[in-house]
Amino acid sequence: MKKSFLVLLTGNTLGQLVTLAISPILTRIYTPDDFGLFSVYTSLLVMLLSFSTLCLEKAVPLENVLANVKQLIIMSGLSVIVVALIVAILGLTPWSLYNIYEVDTTYLNTLLLSLGLVFAGVYQVMSYHLLAEQQYKKLSNSKLTQAIGNGMSQFLISPVKVANGFGLIIGDVIGRGLTTIYASWFFFKNTRCIPIQPSQMMKLLKKHKNFPLFSTWSTFLNVLSTQLIFLMLIRLYGVEITGYFSLTQKSIGMPITLIGGAISQIFYSESSRLYGNNANKVLYLYLKIIKWSFITGFIIFTSFAFISPFIFSLAFGNQWEFSGELYRSLIFLYIIQFAILPVSQILYITGHQKGQLFIDGLRLVGIICGIFFLKMLNVSFEGSLYFYSAICGLSYIILGISGYIVLKKKDSERIN
Repeated sequence: MKKSFLVLLTGNTLGQLVTLAISPILTRIYTPDDFGLFSVYTSLLVMLLSFSTLCLEKAVPLENVLANVKQLIIMSGLSVIVVALIVAILGLTPWSLYNIYEVDTTYLNTLLLSLGLVFAGVYQVMSYHLLAEQQYKKLSNSKLTQAIGNGMSQFLISPVKVANGFGLIIGDVIGRGLTTIYASWFFFKNTRCIPIQPSQMMKLLKKHKNFPLFSTWSTFLNVLSTQLIFLMLIRLYGVEITGYFSLTQKSIGMPITLIGGAISQIFYSESSRLYGNNANKVLYLYLKIIKWSFITGFIIFTSFAFISPFIFSLAFGNQWEFSGELYRSLIFLYIIQFAILPVSQILYITGHQKGQLFIDGLRLVGIICGIFFLKMLNVSFEGSLYFYSAICGLSYIILGISGYIVLKKKDSERIN
């Protein structure tokens, strides 16, 4: 597992380094308006991606028959295409998704959003197949391919001035297209003799019905809770102070996502394979990951709190020292998130999608109601962040305890 983790972490890290390396160049080529529209595109893409595949990709590692895997992948792909077509059609009406952010743009960018969604959706499904087949090197290479494809395309297309954000958006689409082809080419080549079977699709859809019925909503609520906080803070506290929070989240969230995401992919693959007959091994792995992640996170994040304002000021400029101070309001969340994120898909693996939906919904409602209530009481921005950290951290703790209870029950059934 250590070798697999290092392979995935290397690909993710190199991809992030490529993105960071080219960012200073892109910021000198594109305007703030370009980047603003690109952030809207990215936000819409993330939200659409959370449900467009019907979450059937999470069922892929649970199937051992290659023919069934192909049917699941085809179903997910068709679902993504349908959602992408709806987005394209809405772009011709006053209900264009870009209007949610009150952004004026051309229909071309709506078409690019649809195409980007197709590529992102297919890749998301294929990545779970690569995990199931333990092709960690190929998955790692695909991350690097996307980063290079994005950066080079955005740089080379920059002279083309079609619309605001055009170069950044089409560069992202090209990068996603390249990595999708890389991740799926050999699969479809090797399974071209396996026919598409609508009747078998319906059987598999019925078998894994909890994924589209509950996991899609759970994933969407999870994504919404991360996106909504920025919109709420902007409306309640203003753009400038939200910018400080945004930098804190981006700076600290990157290593958490890199490390936690790499472990999570391996854990999902291994646990999906072992859960049916070796729940005790999954439980052992589950507790071991949480234990060492918590200890590591506690040491790192609490130590960093003593120097965070100085580091932020040194790295980003004196005007960003406040972001380092805000970090201290979020330590609890970062420690708990670092510990639980690697095993956060445990309820999907064990078939308890309803429980996952309840936890995600509870977190979203808690954030919305709590922050609005605190604002009515004239609580400071920092106070609201302490609450946000507490409610999100608590939701991760509930998830961790729920996973333990489920695995312990499964292991007890095996013994009895």
